[in-house]
Amino acid sequence: MTNLIRIFDNQILNRLFYLFDLLPLGSIIVQEIGKINLSENDKKDIKKLKSYFHIKKRDKYLKLLITSTTMITIGYLLYHQWYKFVLFKIWSLSIYQGKFSIFIRGQSISEHY
Repeated sequence: MTNLIRIFDNQILNRLFYLFDLLPLGSIIVQEIGKINLSENDKKDIKKLKSYFHIKKRDKYLKLLITSTTMITIGYLLYHQWYKFVLFKIWSLSIYQGKFSIFIRGQSISEHY
């Protein structure tokens, strides 16, 4: 979803969303907006693909463990008023999974001419 070129038909609005992608949690919000604007055919294709992947019960528990550990750590940092560290963590994760990630762009450059 983060590699969508056009979220809206308006080019100026798309470029503003590229900048919005750089804000903390911006990439997650842009992804959700992109999901809303998918065509019905794309939604059906995604639903078909999801049927091929089954998450094991053990993996669900591990995901829950990792999520709860992260939330406890963030809560601890906020309790001790380390807001800058929490902001840095959220911001860096947002940029890592967004359109401007150097890792995603590097992979794209290596696979395409």
